[in-house]
Amino acid sequence: MFLTVSFTFICTYRLFLANIWFIFRRCQVIIPCCWIFAWTLNIPLIMVTNFDKATGDCKWMWPEQWMGAANETTWLVGLAFIPLMVMTGLYSRVVHMLWFKRSNGNELANRQRVRAKEKYINHELKAAGALIVGV
Repeated sequence: MFLTVSFTFICTYRLFLANIWFIFRRCQVIIPCCWIFAWTLNIPLIMVTNFDKATGDCKWMWPEQWMGAANETTWLVGLAFIPLMVMTGLYSRVVHMLWFKRSNGNELANRQRVRAKEKYINHELKAAGALIVGV
């Protein structure tokens, strides 16, 4: 869950960053926000989890049946559908910019720019991934 939210925020900032140092500064804000979001989303589960001595397992005891369904729907929409749509949209913009948008330069210059941008993006994503794994 934490990685989904983190990578969604990183993809969002991917279009606006021009310098690697911005990633480190913004990750210092993004990562704590992701943790706060994760804790907030888990508060209902923490409150309704009970230990069943007969089976030796923890179970969710929702006061009303609709509350469990609402919680599962929130998880599905908030952590699957929305991040997937955001990442697909942002990465499609990056792919369009790198491979389909032509500049006034010649073809060799375009290829060199694409390779340079790919290396830059890979470097930034690796650095952001290292920050996330490190936390």
